[in-house]
Formats: sequence, C-alpha cells, structure tokens
Amino acid sequence: MEHVLSPIILYAAIAIGAVGVALALPRKANVNPQPLGALIAAAGIGGLIAVLAMVAGDDRPNLFFYVFAFIALGAALRVITHPRPIYSALYFILSILASAGLYLLLDAEFMTFALIIIYAGAILITYLFVIMLATTAPSDEGYEDLEEYDAVAREPVIATGAGFLVLAILTGWLSVGVPHLPPPAYKGGDEALAQLPLKVQQAFDEVGLLEHADGEMLPFDPGSVAGTYYDPLTRQAQLLLADPSRFRGMLRQARARARGEDVSEDADALSPEAAALVVNEPVTRRDGTVVVLVSFPESLRARNIESVGLELIGGHPLTLEMAGIILLLAMLGAVVLARKRIDLEQAEKLAAATGTLGGGHA
Repeated sequence: MEHVLSPIILYAAIAIGAVGVALALPRKANVNPQPLGALIAAAGIGGLIAVLAMVAGDDRPNLFFYVFAFIALGAALRVITHPRPIYSALYFILSILASAGLYLLLDAEFMTFALIIIYAGAILITYLFVIMLATTAPSDEGYEDLEEYDAVAREPVIATGAGFLVLAILTGWLSVGVPHLPPPAYKGGDEALAQLPLKVQQAFDEVGLLEHADGEMLPFDPGSVAGTYYDPLTRQAQLLLADPSRFRGMLRQARARARGEDVSEDADALSPEAAALVVNEPVTRRDGTVVVLVSFPESLRARNIESVGLELIGGHPLTLEMAGIILLLAMLGAVVLARKRIDLEQAEKLAAATGTLGGGHA
C-alpha cells in the first residue's frame, strides 16, 4: 500500500511534538521547562517537515513555504503558552499572517485576504475587546501579577494528549487515504463566466470584435438551444450581426492580409486579434438573423476569487449572515459582562463610603 509518509515516522514526529508542547505550557515550577519544550516541539515538527521534503523529491515546495510554515507553527505555540492574553492575541495575528502567506503560495487569493481581513481584523479586534473588558485592571502594587488561570495551564498533559491524538487520527487518514482518492473532475474552470456577462462583453470589445460587428453578443441562457448563446465550457460565443455584408468583407480582407496578400491600407478590415477569434463565416439562421461563431480570447478567464465569491454569495449567504450575528452577540456579551462588573464596583464603593461616613458620625 502506497502511503504519503511512513506511519512510524509520522506518529513519532507527532509524539515528539506533543511532548514539547506539553512541556512548553505554563505551570507552577521552580524550573521553567518552556524553553526545553519549545526546542523539543521544534525538533519534532522540523524533523517531520524535513522527511516530507525528502519524500517529495523534486515536487517539494519552495523556500517560502518553509519560512511561512515555521513562523505559523512558532506563533501558534506562543498563542497557547504565553501567560498574557494580549500577547497571545498578537501572536495569533502573526500566525494568521503566516497562514495567509501559505494560501498565497497556493494561488488562493480569496482565502489570503479573507484571513487577513476577517481573522486578523474583525475577529481579532473582537477578541481584544472581550479580553480588555473581561480582564481586571492591575493595581499599582501588583502590576506584574497574573491571575492563576493565566499563569498556570490547566491539565497540560491531558489537553496536549487529546489535541495531538486528534491530529494523529486526521494525519493517519490522510496518509492512507490520499493515494486512493479519485482524480478531481475537471469542469472547465470558467463556469463563473456564465454569471459575468459584462466581463465577457468587455473582453470581446477590447479586441474590437463587437465594434466591427455592429451587433451584440447573445446572452447566456441554459434553457435555449445549443449553439445560440456564449458557452463558458466550450469557450465559444455567437455574435448577432447587424450588418453581415460589411462584416464578411472585413473578415475576408483580414484573412487575406494574414496570408500575405496585398490589401489597400485604407481597407476597413478586422484587427488580427479579432479575425483570429472568428471560427467560421457568418451564418443565416431560420429566423433571418445572421450570427458568427467566435472563440473566447485567451485572456478571458474566470479568476479564482470570482469563482469563490460567486459560490460564497450565491450558494452560502446564510453562513455569512450567521457569522455576523455571532460576532455581534460576542460583542454584546462582553459589554454585558463589563457592565455588571462596573455596577458591582460602584456598589462596593458606595457601601464603603456609607460605612466610613456612618462610622465617623457615630
């Protein structure tokens, strides 16, 4: 059975990383094992990445992948090991930025900017807002003092073991299952162009085809008869000609010029780019209209961010609305918690002041 990586090496690296993370978590001890734990975790993850690079051979990723990967892993380790929540949130930003760099290497521009805008922006600001509202302001005498739940990790061995057990299960499934996955089905890659008619028209207009045709491009209609609309899958379109005789003359002159024949300089001909797109001569349909079949320009491609955006907005609008509602509820909850504490502190101050005044009067 072909594996992505030997299970022994994979699980050994995960076990070393688990030991390192468990030692790096903050705890009550005279000797702080955090530096040792960070070195052990780095050795385990670094060894795993080195073995993966050797297994990949010539297909290994470029240098920037390793740089972003080590930054993301190191920052993620500090998120769970730093005793101060504010610094943990800042390391979280660093981890998000490094992960965005990894997505950029995969040509996933939408995920790159979504991570930066949403996680490093909106969600991180919400985290900081909640942390600042829910954290007690330090006094002058104990400015460096930390709460016990910040200074000491709760059940570090159990928490680390559970997390890395899930990681071992997931990576084991990937190791065994990836070689047996069927190849991805190719659907053409330009389905999004069916929902972007203006972009298609602009692409044809840039080469001067629509201008010289004096007509219009037939709109995309999945319910119409095949060949009567522009099709993103076959990357061909039909233009409705307003002056077919003039267009035929221009097409003949353009093709004659391409063959090297003498054509007068003042001849009204199609541009070479536009003539190269014409598949056949203009055809008269039964209804009397004249159309010409043309190919899409090579520059006309549906970008990744356009496909993802249309799928996200068109197919999953409820998910976006729910994400906004959750963030709003988190902010409202932080305000409510902070308001209760302020009311309690004011009540304590009032009681203390009343008691002081009462004692002095007595």
